[in-house]
Amino acid sequence: MAVIKGAQTRLSVYQFLKQLWRMARFSLNIGYYLPDQRMAFAFSGQRFRKIAETIPALKQQRRGDDTENLQIQTFGDSTIYWQWMGGKATTDALPLDALVFDEVRKMAIEDVMETEERLSGNTRFQFVDFISTAGYPDGDIDFIVKKRSDRRLWHSDCRCPEGVVLSDHFRPEAIECIREDQHTGEVFYFCQRCNARVNPLRPKVMGEFAGWRPETPGAELRGYHFPQTISTTVSPASMLRSYRTASAMGGSAMERLFQNKIGKPFVSPDKIICTLDHLRACEDPTLSWERSGHNYFLGADQMGGSIYAVVKKLLPNMKSQLVHLAVFEGKDAFDGLYALMRAFDISVAVVDEMINYNEAHKLSMSFPGRVFLASYHENDKMIRWLDRDGDIAADERRSARAIVNPYRVHLDRTKILEWSLKRYVNRENVIPNPLALCAEMIWEGTRQWVLICEQVLYTHLTHIVREKEAVGDESGGKYRIVFRNIGLDPHFVHSNAYCDAAMARTERMANVVMAEVV
Repeated sequence: MAVIKGAQTRLSVYQFLKQLWRMARFSLNIGYYLPDQRMAFAFSGQRFRKIAETIPALKQQRRGDDTENLQIQTFGDSTIYWQWMGGKATTDALPLDALVFDEVRKMAIEDVMETEERLSGNTRFQFVDFISTAGYPDGDIDFIVKKRSDRRLWHSDCRCPEGVVLSDHFRPEAIECIREDQHTGEVFYFCQRCNARVNPLRPKVMGEFAGWRPETPGAELRGYHFPQTISTTVSPASMLRSYRTASAMGGSAMERLFQNKIGKPFVSPDKIICTLDHLRACEDPTLSWERSGHNYFLGADQMGGSIYAVVKKLLPNMKSQLVHLAVFEGKDAFDGLYALMRAFDISVAVVDEMINYNEAHKLSMSFPGRVFLASYHENDKMIRWLDRDGDIAADERRSARAIVNPYRVHLDRTKILEWSLKRYVNRENVIPNPLALCAEMIWEGTRQWVLICEQVLYTHLTHIVREKEAVGDESGGKYRIVFRNIGLDPHFVHSNAYCDAAMARTERMANVVMAEVV
């Protein structure tokens, strides 16, 4: 099953009981995954164990004294392993029969899918559960519920044939399902269409379904949306107060309202730097995409089996024009970069150093002084060219990697991404006709022909948000600015930033951003 929910709806407790029942009923190994180690140990020691100890049948099956072990708990022939995403001490070689992913909104979807492979060789059980408070649209738990589940929504009883889904009637500008009696002050739910007063917990019977009705029957998972509107502990008056407070505060307060109380994905508009409107304003449909050129610039972001490349040229007015976009996939992906280097006579290229370091290093050595290998570091400057920067520490200059390849660049992730994205906001990029460039690639899980600018580039550039993150203890009040992906990994955001960094290597562009560039 997959559940997207509001906060404090006790769905984690439900998962604890579900896994305890499985452990008592079957002999199996369960992997319970949380975003980080602190949360995993808190769930294990403070919540799960206390519930297990209240069940006499399980308490008697407790194997050994593992009260100090927060990562492994055994009952009879069943074991539950408390894991966290990204942890090195995980169960890579351990066969698992069931997986639980709790608080998916704080996990990378790629990590979740990779972890699911732990069940691929299991011939007995393949239990998988996803549960999470809502996050961003099309990301994490929202992606799983939309793409893989039958999306069961709770229909409360009213006079309408299909009942009413109360959570659908909360909008940023108004609540359409709560009334406040002007005389008595009573606050209650109602249906706007039939004008009937609604008890949110009373199910609407629709054929074979009572209450929970799937939108896409037959899907891989049972999916449930569980908002606080159907919580026994949250009143409509409380929901109304929370909405009014969020409306008065605006910004992230409305985001928290939708995510934590309505259980719906939401992103505050002020977190998105580059919007579709900004990109449309940069378009010049009279321009064409190019197949070759002279003295252009390249940025390339790589992952395991693919490379996303952006080629630009610097215009006399200091704007830059996109001239080519490409996605290379497979074991020969780097061959595509060699072809671009030659076809566009690339003056400066900035290429992601990892994951395939050997191939990236070979490319850099094939074009010495023209291809720089990029890595993200927290710097006081936005860009540090290691062959130019006299402030680079001596041990860095003496490192084996620097001696073998001095053509490297350190980028401050937050600064370079913000500067690069704002070049679209400020109309400092020119985009040719976005409908005139096609490519065949894996998109949304299948190989297909796509409009690589209109569909892929635009989706990537608008699916990254800027937000504040607490540094250390939240009570200290210290924050830093970070960028987070919305759902997919927006590779073109990084290759676009790398291309802008390559242009900043030139004297003309360096003068424009001299305050940020070394």
